[in-house]
Amino acid sequence: MKYLFSIYFFLFSFTSLAQGSVRVEYMQTNFINGEMKTLKNTVFELVGNDNFSYFNCKKIPSNRDDLKYTILMSSNEPYYTDLKENTVLAEISINKKYLYNLKHPGKLSVTKDTITISGIKCRKAILVQKKYSEKYKKTFERIITLWYAEDIPLPFGPLGYFGLPGLILKVHIPYKGEMIAKKVFINNEDKHIPKFAPKDLEIITDEELKKISDF
Repeated sequence: MKYLFSIYFFLFSFTSLAQGSVRVEYMQTNFINGEMKTLKNTVFELVGNDNFSYFNCKKIPSNRDDLKYTILMSSNEPYYTDLKENTVLAEISINKKYLYNLKHPGKLSVTKDTITISGIKCRKAILVQKKYSEKYKKTFERIITLWYAEDIPLPFGPLGYFGLPGLILKVHIPYKGEMIAKKVFINNEDKHIPKFAPKDLEIITDEELKKISDF
C-alpha cells in the first residue's frame, strides 16, 4: 500500500504568550484544473490555549469530489500541537491509527506586507523549503506563505503550522491551495479547550511511516 502524507511546519521554543483561548473556523480553497475552487461544504476548526492546540475537519463534505480535494490538502486527520514539548502530532490511519511526529525544516522570514482577514490585520511570513530529488538529480524549492495576526499572540495555525508570534489565519501552499480563517472567536477565560492527543496510539517517526506506507 502506498500512502502519501505531507505536512509542513517549523519548530520554535515558546513560553506562554497570552492568557486565554481561541477558536477559529477555516475554509479550504484548492487549486483544481488551473483555478482556485472554494470547498463550500467543508469547515475546519482550530481550538487553542496558551500551551496546546487541536486542528480538525469539523464538517466533512458529502460530495465525493470535494472530499477528495479536502484529503489532498489536509489528509482530513487531527493535528495536536504541544508548545511545552515543542511538537506537532498528526493522527493518521494506515490499516490502524497512529500518531505521526511531524518534523520539517525550512527558512522562515517575516515581511512588512499586511492584509486584513476576517477583520483582523495580518502580517505576511514566508517559509522556503528545499528538497533534493533523486529522480531528477536536482534541488526543488517551494515557498509557502503564512499570514498571522500579531494582535492574537497565540503561535498556532492550521495544518500543523506553528511558531510565528501570532495566530496563523491563512496558509497558501503552491499548486495545492489555501486554508483561510472565516470566523475567529477569542475568550480570555479559557473557554475553548483543545483536545489532547490520544495516549493509546503509537507514535511513529518518518522512517517508520515510510515502512508502514510501503507495506
